[in-house]
Amino acid sequence: MKLSNRILSLLSCAAILSLAPVAHAGIINGTVWEGATFYPNNLPASAPPASFTNSTTFTLTGSGNMFNFQSGTSNNLVTDPTYTLLGFLQSGGDVATLANPALGGDSINNDMFQFTGQTFLTAGVTYTINHDDGMYLYLDGIQVISSGAPTVDIPSSFTVATTGIYNFNLLYGEVNGAPGDLNGNLGTILPTPEPNSLMLLGTGVLGAAGMLRRRLSA
Repeated sequence: MKLSNRILSLLSCAAILSLAPVAHAGIINGTVWEGATFYPNNLPASAPPASFTNSTTFTLTGSGNMFNFQSGTSNNLVTDPTYTLLGFLQSGGDVATLANPALGGDSINNDMFQFTGQTFLTAGVTYTINHDDGMYLYLDGIQVISSGAPTVDIPSSFTVATTGIYNFNLLYGEVNGAPGDLNGNLGTILPTPEPNSLMLLGTGVLGAAGMLRRRLSA
């Protein structure tokens, strides 16, 4: 292999590696719907029924590689603050920002949570999420977990055939009363990518490759 081709190969590898996950906080975006008759096993698709009320949206920062949400065992908001909306979202150590902070003290009973974002998954690895109540998971629009509404904590697992970055859409319904449990491995949660930054990265790598090739051929 000529030296110029070797350098071009190295630059290509560097560009690919730059898109792999690094050790910084992940970001999850979400929406909360409220509806007393919701059961996840009746969910028609990857979005809540039209009868649901959009309660609020939220952003989670610092999720790393785990879903780790755990409410207490009581529906009493006075004695069990983790059964509130904000308490549930922060129970795993994440920083939760609500679009409507006034709803932070609302009970999570009969609520549905939608978590969206991007994650890095490795082919052949078994990823398991433990949950009570109901949970649906979509990767790039394809359903990989479909669970009903169990009244006890159960594991749900999935694998992927190709290593890479996936868009995830996870739906969780807290429909059977306390406790609320949603924890497990969903790969490495990534920050929300900035298209302009990725474009600049690709342009910079190609530009450097072109300059080196011209110098080597001179």
